[in-house]
Amino acid sequence: MEAAGPPPVEGGEELAQEVRSQIEDLTEDLDEARAQLERTDPNDIGAIGQLSPPSGT
Repeated sequence: MEAAGPPPVEGGEELAQEVRSQIEDLTEDLDEARAQLERTDPNDIGAIGQLSPPSGT
């Protein structure tokens, strides 16, 4: 997003920063979910059902 340059609209920089922040939060949530899945035994259906949702939800 930074390579595109500054947003050409009023308030665009604030909006762009909010989008960047949301992308960072989403990336953290996905990393956390992946780590949980990697620690879970795929043969244990009960364990898969008990995975916790990302903290950002």
